[in-house]
Amino acid sequence: ALKGKRFGVPAFILEGSGIPFHGLHAAIPEGVAARQRDSAATPLQPATREAFMKAVDQLRSLGATVVASAELLGLASAAFEMTLAYLREREQFGVAIGTFQALRHRAAKLYIALELARSAVMAAARMVDAGGDAMATAQHVSLAKARMSDTALLVLDEAIQMHGGIGMTDEHEIGFF
Repeated sequence: ALKGKRFGVPAFILEGSGIPFHGLHAAIPEGVAARQRDSAATPLQPATREAFMKAVDQLRSLGATVVASAELLGLASAAFEMTLAYLREREQFGVAIGTFQALRHRAAKLYIALELARSAVMAAARMVDAGGDAMATAQHVSLAKARMSDTALLVLDEAIQMHGGIGMTDEHEIGFF
């Protein structure tokens, strides 16, 4: 029954259907899909399937990169929150070590770095989700990945440093980061 049937990824242009179609249209290069005015849905021509599949792969790659960047953001944010809690509870010379000016400055630097990275990741996620210019989307995703990688390393290194010796052991959760 399936003999002679074509298999593959169907792709349609939905004109005036009222169905929201997000993301994928941004990655499809101009002219890939053939449009017909008398039809609401036009299948891609066989010659354009390769270009379409390349566009789908690029979009998946960008989305995966944004997800990995968001995961790093969550990891770094958790480490930062653990560090702030530790700075509030650990006492030295009768006061919480979080009151020491040098540690407050280091925590402020981490907060700023995390917020900048968060903004980059959120902007990249919005661009992938909304579609638009594929090159600009790729640039935003690359920026988010680079910013988040650097920020995660900074936050995790500083978190271990601010925890002191216990940060290097398995006695505190930060040692697992």
